[in-house]
Amino acid sequence: MFNVVSISEELLAKLRHETDLLMSDRLMTRDVLAARIKELGEKRDEELSRVEQWAQQQKTLIDEIFSALVSETEADLQRNEQNLARMKGEAPPPAKDVAAGKAASAAPRQLRAAE
Repeated sequence: MFNVVSISEELLAKLRHETDLLMSDRLMTRDVLAARIKELGEKRDEELSRVEQWAQQQKTLIDEIFSALVSETEADLQRNEQNLARMKGEAPPPAKDVAAGKAASAAPRQLRAAE
């Protein structure tokens, strides 16, 4: 009988030891996973910030390109109107701002060169 009690106590001690090891392992895993979650959250925030900055740069670039294209097209329209008036023998309409049109038409060339 003493032998059964002794074996039972040994098994209980081993069970407690294994339970402690398992609990320790689970606590360590929890801490590691919590740290990983925090790290991934920070990386996600950095990446989202980087993407937002890139997107803003792209919006600015597109705005500049299309503004230059609109200015260039308006200058072309004005030159066309002047040429039509001259062909009809009329006095050409007053020039709006040809210098601005030329500066705008130079902008796309500069932007393309920057790409």
